[in-house]
Amino acid sequence: TCTINRTQLLGAIDRIGLFTESYQSNKIILVFGDNGITLKSPSTDSAELVNYTSAPTLSNEVVMDLDCKLLKEEITACDVEDLQVYFDVEAGIQVICGNSKLMLSVLGEDEVA
Repeated sequence: TCTINRTQLLGAIDRIGLFTESYQSNKIILVFGDNGITLKSPSTDSAELVNYTSAPTLSNEVVMDLDCKLLKEEITACDVEDLQVYFDVEAGIQVICGNSKLMLSVLGEDEVA
């Protein structure tokens, strides 16, 4: 579990999205690391780091593939600045914004081929 600033995350999604529009399913790679969430473009060396406002304790990085456009739509729908993010390789990603819980769609291998 971590907390991240919504505005900073949306800015990073916008910037990294410039490199994903014509790439496989608008795929971006999210890496949950010690200092923050890194958003990466699979087609270039582009990456954006968004620092946590409240950091998780991690033994290893957690890496997940998401659709950039869907991620932006879901985060834009949140009406709070500080988002609580729960992530797990098996369970996926949940974002708590206010009284709502969003389940983010993680891309499967067949969706990025």
